[in-house]
Amino acid sequence: MLMKRATVIMFPGQGSQSPGMIKRLAERHPKMVSELLSRADAALGYSISKLISPEGDADTLQMTEHAQPALVLASAVFCEAIRAEKGDGIFNDAENTVLVGHSLGEFSASVAASSIMLEEALVATRLRGRAMQKAVEHKEWAMAAVFPLSLDSANACCASGCSVANVNSDTQIVFSGERNAVEDTCHAAKSNFGARRVHHLNVSAPFHSKMMSPAERALGEHLKHVDFRDPSVPIISNVSCRPIANGSELRELLTKAVTHPVLFSSCIRAARDRLGDDVDFIEAGPGSVLGGLVRRIR
Repeated sequence: MLMKRATVIMFPGQGSQSPGMIKRLAERHPKMVSELLSRADAALGYSISKLISPEGDADTLQMTEHAQPALVLASAVFCEAIRAEKGDGIFNDAENTVLVGHSLGEFSASVAASSIMLEEALVATRLRGRAMQKAVEHKEWAMAAVFPLSLDSANACCASGCSVANVNSDTQIVFSGERNAVEDTCHAAKSNFGARRVHHLNVSAPFHSKMMSPAERALGEHLKHVDFRDPSVPIISNVSCRPIANGSELRELLTKAVTHPVLFSSCIRAARDRLGDDVDFIEAGPGSVLGGLVRRIR
């Protein structure tokens, strides 16, 4: 008897969006994609389907309040394509499947695991995006990726007003927070801890820093009124780095994740601890950023 293959399904975060990002799947599964786009437009009250079409405006899509629900929608399309190819059982096999979202991707994972409805996730992530932008209006901030740099070194060089926002791999750290503090931290990382490269990120807010506290409160208040069901397969939380099987706990951790770092490398290790090293990794969303990170995680 053939053993079932263990699978880690990963969901990308903000930055992977682009006009036309579901074009290929729309051509292969026109009816399914059309139905999801109609649901999304109705839930949001505007044509997000037009925004993510090949003719969509890239600058508008880049805005956080649009980028976040757009990526959740795109991941939902990818998941339906995975179901069509591998069967619906892959999202109900708690012994052989785990989901890992990168930041915003945890909302996509929650939809895939039937913990919340697509419409609920779209509305929540639009609010999340708006609240993030509003939290830093008229403030000076920055985000920067630094590598190679270990987490211990990152914590040692992190200046007051700067936070570790992402631990993407064993050697890539992202800092976020007040502009001067981020710049001082990056300088210290290169001068004192052997970092060779700093890449300043073109993003719309200092994600996963204490500057996002107002957004965390706004999202938490909204999610109080959303019914979270227990996920059909475990979701490994960016905050706790362990499998979550309880809907109420998932709600709490989605809220905390706004200001807490994305511990992606630890999430991948937790997935391997649960399923073993011989697993298939599937990226349920546009691009291949997460697959690239996985290859650099021991």
